[in-house]
Amino acid sequence: GSVKFEAVHPAYKFKLSSPKGLNSQIHPELAVKEVKVPETFVTFVRDGRAWLDGKNNVIYTSENHLVSEVSIGNTELILSSDKLPPLKKISGSVCSLVTPGAGGIYYHWMIDLLPRIELIYSSGMSLEKIDKFFVNRYRYPFQIETLQKIGISASQVIESESLPHISAENLIVPSFKNECNVQEWAVNFLRRYFLSPTSNSLTKKRRIYISRNKGGKRKILNEEEVVNFLSKYQFETVILESMTVSEQASLMSETEAIVAPHGAGLTNIVFCNPGTKVVELFSSHVKPYYWFLCNCCNLEYYSYHDPSYNFSTKDEMSLVDLAKSCQQRNQKDIFIDISLLAELLSMANLL
Repeated sequence: GSVKFEAVHPAYKFKLSSPKGLNSQIHPELAVKEVKVPETFVTFVRDGRAWLDGKNNVIYTSENHLVSEVSIGNTELILSSDKLPPLKKISGSVCSLVTPGAGGIYYHWMIDLLPRIELIYSSGMSLEKIDKFFVNRYRYPFQIETLQKIGISASQVIESESLPHISAENLIVPSFKNECNVQEWAVNFLRRYFLSPTSNSLTKKRRIYISRNKGGKRKILNEEEVVNFLSKYQFETVILESMTVSEQASLMSETEAIVAPHGAGLTNIVFCNPGTKVVELFSSHVKPYYWFLCNCCNLEYYSYHDPSYNFSTKDEMSLVDLAKSCQQRNQKDIFIDISLLAELLSMANLL
């Protein structure tokens, strides 16, 4: 099969502004000064084949040649394996949107998977010409709502989880973005589809606290105390899980300040207006996703860190221990020191 690449955006470098906070040192995860944003493109493989399990996305030709530009994971292992289930032939044009983490994690679905649809448009192809779309999973309300809004109906969607090994006459694979960075075109795409043009965002000035009480992990241990404190400064508590994506987008476009523990709810800051203040509450599990997002959307970012966690000492651990410790930290609930939170909000001119 022949392989064709259609370039969309060139690579560039993006400068990041440092997070604001009370600590004299910046956490190593938030200390990056610049990221390289890779080029974007769409790959067309005639008579293409794919193994799609989310972690390993292996695109190859009918002659068994790997298309490395859009393959990730243990590619060699998959290609040489004789243990894979048989290939299932899908007729017509098939697009793979299967993306690491996007099976059930809202952030990876919204920020990593959906914008790949925009690349198809930008490459000059219309979605109407595509018969089937593969995604990791298609069962959460946010997945169904967002694809329908973009114009992809349930009958066109196939879960790669139940059908990972396929061949197609025309296989279309938009490029992946790298780990954390978010690009302006991706933000504009999300805003275009999920923010109603009539949203009276500039007149409203809401302050919200996003509760993770339904989230399972990384809850705020003394949430009642935090909510009581914030309510004195006009912060209302919201539980985003009970809202549609469009409702969440509309809410975010009306806010001037957000306080939230690190978690998927912060994905929706893509719908905030420039200059909105975002205060992210961390335990010892620190990831730069939402700081990157704030940089991309011109939001004012503050980070709160657990005072008992000393992040200036580099972890001297084996990779296995490091992975375990990262997993444990990811589960950890957060206790908020109200006097430190007050100091941080005062720094952000919110008191």
